[in-house]
Amino acid sequence: MTGSRLPFRELFATLAADAARRLSAETGLSSEALASAQQDLLRLLTGLAGWPLTAAFRVYPARPGSSEREAHREFISRMLNGGLDRFFAEFPVLSRLVAACIDDWLAAGREFALRLRKDRRALVRTFGDGAAADVVDLDVAMSDRHGGRSVIGVTFASGLKLIYKPRDMALERAWFDLLDWINAHGAPADQRVVKILEKAGYGWEEFVPANPCRSRAGACNFFIRAGALQCLVYVLNGTDMHMGNLIACGSWPVLVDAECLLQPLRRAEADRDYDEATLEDLLQTGLLPRPRVLAIDPFDLSGLAGHGGQPTDYRVPVWGPVWSNDSLGFSEGVLLPQKNLPVQNGVPLELRVHRDEFLQGFEEMHAYLQDRRRELLARGGPLRQMFACPSRVLLHTTRYYMALMSRSLRPRFLRDDALRSALLREALADQQPAIERPIVEAEAAAIENLNIPYFKAPGGRSLATNSRLLFHPYFDAGGPEVARARLATLSERTREHDLSVLRILFAMSSLPV
Repeated sequence: MTGSRLPFRELFATLAADAARRLSAETGLSSEALASAQQDLLRLLTGLAGWPLTAAFRVYPARPGSSEREAHREFISRMLNGGLDRFFAEFPVLSRLVAACIDDWLAAGREFALRLRKDRRALVRTFGDGAAADVVDLDVAMSDRHGGRSVIGVTFASGLKLIYKPRDMALERAWFDLLDWINAHGAPADQRVVKILEKAGYGWEEFVPANPCRSRAGACNFFIRAGALQCLVYVLNGTDMHMGNLIACGSWPVLVDAECLLQPLRRAEADRDYDEATLEDLLQTGLLPRPRVLAIDPFDLSGLAGHGGQPTDYRVPVWGPVWSNDSLGFSEGVLLPQKNLPVQNGVPLELRVHRDEFLQGFEEMHAYLQDRRRELLARGGPLRQMFACPSRVLLHTTRYYMALMSRSLRPRFLRDDALRSALLREALADQQPAIERPIVEAEAAAIENLNIPYFKAPGGRSLATNSRLLFHPYFDAGGPEVARARLATLSERTREHDLSVLRILFAMSSLPV
């Protein structure tokens, strides 16, 4: 976290305000609705330029006897009267990125407004009359950037809240259709179904509020449903169900981002048998905390145990008063709190206390899937529909991409596009075999424009970006193949084995068995 200060905001406030006025005039979105979006644009621009501007200010020849505050005011005045042009001439990469960010912000806003107008009637049919009201707030910083676009939280004057996702939502719609089918066909633990309006290449999703559990029974039901959710996601070979993608809505754990179900496999992973889950198979979902002896990271990001306040192993910029000698410092990053943990009477509930309920939910869903697998896989069944949807593939963690992007924004790389490009490609090439140069190019091109690389697996085995196919085939086993294999091997024997692995996991996490 970087604190609330925006360094040198005076230099970019006019740019951000002009962009907001232009967008309001073009789209009809009110200044009230765009206020938080404008602030996010200002935060992005100042974050990009803060480091080199700090360096420029520290060597600025202030008038003799000037205080630091006076020197700062003089520096801002000088920059606003021609100095900023000279500054950008010295940092041409930064100049390009600032212009690109504003262009992306405007394009994303126009696209959102156009889709909002076009979809109004469908939104009302799906989410109720509240969707007919004016938009009064847009939270445009709800996800990483992909293609200059981010997930947007939309608040209407009626009080209705929706989530707008500027990407394909077929897999998430199919996921909630699956949950709806399971609920209607005797699921041992019902799951919360989220309404989705899927459109071509984007969609709208019901906002899921974080609510407390109101009773002990509700708390127990949360963990029973969590165990069932773990079983479902494991069988569907899903991942990325971390603390930011799970909402504790009363007694329901709700996955609000299910784009990483049906993960494909490569090489040795695809050659193994699926009759018995390994410890890594069950941890791969991201819902369960890794035992310390297996921890990849020094902090817990899991959906069912990750929490805010944990120190991390990366450093983040902290801005003080820009006129002081200590205007820019770096401190240990701390995870922000999310809405994933169930709460009762103001106290977060712990998985270790509800281990038995979790195991019960896993066991019951395991038996249910075994009994219903033919119906699930039948022509017209919910899994056949899901298997036709492309899934997102994570070739590297978002954290890795973000760290590399941050490194590429140091002042020396903002002076020289070729130097920055070489840094990105060399670092990314170290992570990939030589044959996979198209992946490196796609990753570098995304990061160069401040986007997190986005890959998907159309057809199960191919690898593509949103704009082009990179390899066909690339994977040795598609996600649907893995899910079919796991469903086929479900039995009382595999159920007992999987439960024993979970008990070992709890024991390794110093949880009572």
